This record gives sequence, structure tokens and C-alpha cells, in this order.
Amino acid sequence: MKHAPLLFLLMSVFCADPVSGQQTNGDFRRGDCLVDGHVDLADAVHLAELLFNNPAPFDCEDACDANDDGFHDVGDLISILSMVLDFLPLSAPGPNCGPDPTADSFWCDVACWAPVIPAESPDHVVRVALQPTPINEVILEITMDTPDPLLAFSFGICHDPNELTMGDVTQVVDINQNPPEFLSVALLPDGVGFSAMMSFTNSTVFPAGSDLRLFEIEYEADPSAFGFTPVCPCDNLAPFDLLPLQLVTQSGDPVLPSTVCYEPMIVDPLFMMRGDCNGDFGFNVGDAVHLLTYLFLSPVPLPCEDACDINDDGTLDLSDPVNYLAHLFTGGPPPAVPNHFSGCGPDPTPGDPLGCSNATCP
Repeated sequence: MKHAPLLFLLMSVFCADPVSGQQTNGDFRRGDCLVDGHVDLADAVHLAELLFNNPAPFDCEDACDANDDGFHDVGDLISILSMVLDFLPLSAPGPNCGPDPTADSFWCDVACWAPVIPAESPDHVVRVALQPTPINEVILEITMDTPDPLLAFSFGICHDPNELTMGDVTQVVDINQNPPEFLSVALLPDGVGFSAMMSFTNSTVFPAGSDLRLFEIEYEADPSAFGFTPVCPCDNLAPFDLLPLQLVTQSGDPVLPSTVCYEPMIVDPLFMMRGDCNGDFGFNVGDAVHLLTYLFLSPVPLPCEDACDINDDGTLDLSDPVNYLAHLFTGGPPPAVPNHFSGCGPDPTPGDPLGCSNATCP
């Protein structure tokens, strides 16, 4: 996780006196500055607004005293961020309502409500989409739609660890161009959690837009687990379900985004689609040109020889690109099965001398 040097600078610059008030034994939830039943990045955004931009009264002083030291200062903001970004627990009471175990001058003039479940927004979307890769490797791109500039966001991406093994997680173009001051990428057994707060003082936003590219996640598939396995945005990764699926808008409002999953198809390494001779998951004249180059110009690599055997006669010769070009341009018969009409499958004539080191199943 990245913590900007600004964090430590602000700790030394900002200090605060205790806020006086009527002491009470009323119940509250530590860290829940918005008093909506959740402790999340929206509370951090709200507390930053109260500390640095708009010093309005606290609705629940005890709840915003996240580190339970009797002060409202940058240390409370750090405590909430540490809980959300690093899953570090706050002092009691929490995650349920309870009394303050520490005698101090803080109080709470609102009830400790049960968690408020926000309505899902169809305009805010966290999406998982496929990037083309070799067989049994999957790279999924995480994108986001938001009509509002964001101060913070958090979500998990879940997968079945029995069918997929997670590899590298990479930041891509839009997160690189708009880097948050605080960003956590937590690798967990059944997924990865992302939490970001754009600015410690709410002075920077993540821009609104569609198909904003955030991260790429690499997976390795278990070839013995044939079929489809979903990879989805989720909120049940972190210990005690502390990582919400949430966007926080520039106005400080928490938003529950809609989600789009992707279900990679796991296939046997020998499965293929006949016709994809160059292994780019397409079916076009480029495949015929690739095979003609292999036959007559230079030994270019063939990811799957069986995929180039258009007529399935067990040999690679001029008849294969000729038949394929006839199918593409003059209405000739399609490649022998399995093809892009029948879908992925094994070679129905496995006794021929042609092999398949990398399957061609999109």
C-alpha cells in the first residue's frame, strides 16, 4: 500500500483540542462518522471534510473519535483509512453498537442506527472484462463507469480459488493518470481488494467517465476444471466483510455501483477452433495468409497445427488455405469441426501427426 509523505507532514502540522460536550453513555459505532451503520471510505471523506474544509459540528463526536484518544484530528482519519485499506480493527465499540469504554468529553446526539443499505446505481458500474491471452491464462481488466467525479472507491474482485490462481495485478491507464494519494491492493485467497482515497484533504477527484480502465488481473486456469467460472466485483473478501463495494462522490455521498461479471471458459489445452491458424482468436484472411507464409515463405510459428488443418485430412498443404479462402469469400463450406460455428472442442481425428501446443479457444 502507498502512503504519501503528506500523511506524516499533516500529522505534525494539524493538532486539535478536545471538543467539549455533554458526556453520554449512548451507544455508537466507532468510526461511523456518517452514522449510517457502516465504517468505510465515505466516513473518511466526511471526516476529512470536517477537519480540513468545513469545520461543522460532528453528528456523533464519539463515532468520529476513531482512535479513541479524546481528540478529533488527523489520527482519527488515519485509523479509519487503516481499517478500510489494511483491515486493521478500530477500538470498541464495533462493528456493532455499544457504549464508549473510555470516559471522555465526547458525546453522540443521534441514535446508533442499523446499517443503511443503499440502492444500487445503474449509472455507476464496476466491470470485469476479458483481455485476449494464450490458453489457460486469463487477463481480466477492471473498468468503471461513473457520471460523478469520485473522492474515493473500494471494491473486491472475487474468483473461485479451486479453478483460478491469481497472478500479477497491474495498474493501467486511468488509475496511472489519476493516482490516489492512498491506494491499497490486498491480495487474498479468493480475490483481490482495491481501496483508494484520492486526497487526504478531499482536494483531488477521480474524473467522471465511461470504461475508465483501472487494473488488470492475471489468472492461471486449472485445465482440469472444464467449464465457466465467474470473476465478479464483490464486497465479501476482507475479514469481517469490512471492504464495501462503494464509490464516494465529490459531494461525499456513498454509492453502491452496479456490477458486471465475466465468466472465463476453462478448456482442455488440446481444445481448439479450426481456422484460427495464427492464434489471435479471430477467423479471417489473416489466418490463410499465415498458413501460406508457413507453407511457402518461412517457418512462422503455428500455435496449433490442428487449427490450420482446415479440411482435417491430417496434413498441412495448399488445399487448407484454398478451402478457407473459399469459405471466407465465395460461400464455400466452413472448416471441419470444431470451428467457429460448432464452438471449441478436441480434434475428432486425434490419430493424425498434427498437434496443438496452444489451443485456439477465445
